[in-house]
Amino acid sequence: ECQTDLVYPDHYFKCDAIPAWAPQVRQYIQETYRDPNTTVASVADHFQLTPTYCSKVYREIYGIRMLEEIQRLRLAEAKRLLQGTDSIRSIAEKAGFPSTLTMSRAFKRYEAALPSSFRGQADRKTDI
Repeated sequence: ECQTDLVYPDHYFKCDAIPAWAPQVRQYIQETYRDPNTTVASVADHFQLTPTYCSKVYREIYGIRMLEEIQRLRLAEAKRLLQGTDSIRSIAEKAGFPSTLTMSRAFKRYEAALPSSFRGQADRKTDI
């Protein structure tokens, strides 16, 4: 069964129909990204889909790779937590990163900074 009433700016599903599972996958990612075991494979498995198919359709609909969506949600949570005084290790765990190294790599890739540098930037922004 497909849904055709959903509109996603700048992106469309090639067959003009959005599979009913797609919004459920997105919601599931938003609910489980804090679990370090949440991966493209685990999400696809939850919905009894192959990772390749699930990821391909997800990208066609939402214009973002599933892994990137998971990483961006984790980064947003980590940035929020960096406003506080938790350790980098604790923040990585709470945000769903499997390790501090994984979180650092994600920060470098998407923010061009290390988490510790971002904490400093966030602190300076609140002082202004």
